[in-house]
Amino acid sequence: MAESQMATPDDREKNLLDISASYDRSIISILTNIQTRQVTDAIAEGKRLRLGVLWDPSRSAHRVPYGAVFVWDGCVGEEDFVFTASCHQDISKYSDLKDLDRHVSFLVDKESITDVYDGNGWTSRPVLRIRQWISGLCFFRGSHRIRVVFPWPEDLAMIGRS
Repeated sequence: MAESQMATPDDREKNLLDISASYDRSIISILTNIQTRQVTDAIAEGKRLRLGVLWDPSRSAHRVPYGAVFVWDGCVGEEDFVFTASCHQDISKYSDLKDLDRHVSFLVDKESITDVYDGNGWTSRPVLRIRQWISGLCFFRGSHRIRVVFPWPEDLAMIGRS
């Protein structure tokens, strides 16, 4: 008779990675599996979840469908912002480590809008300051992307001023 064992969260993530690797899936699929597990674990633990929509200043009056769910550990403000970026790369036999998919989500403060010159003219971009990393699932693939500005952290900005 086989002995059963309860899987720990680390075992589940390792198993997800092993399963994904055996099917030769992209890193985005692996990360999506891990993020899905984080969201389902948060639900099981009774943590607060928060739905997200794409921020688009030109459509602020129109209702936009939800396209993300985040594990919310802090207080809920009137308007909170999460910056999510992803870059999908097709991995071929000629690829190297720089060709991997990337994904990140940060809880941010939207400090202002600034005008920057992008080579074709002046354009307005939001200035964001990172508060913390955040877990969640986003389903915005194929959506319009906007460029943003992340200022140097205060400690790094002070270097060279003294």
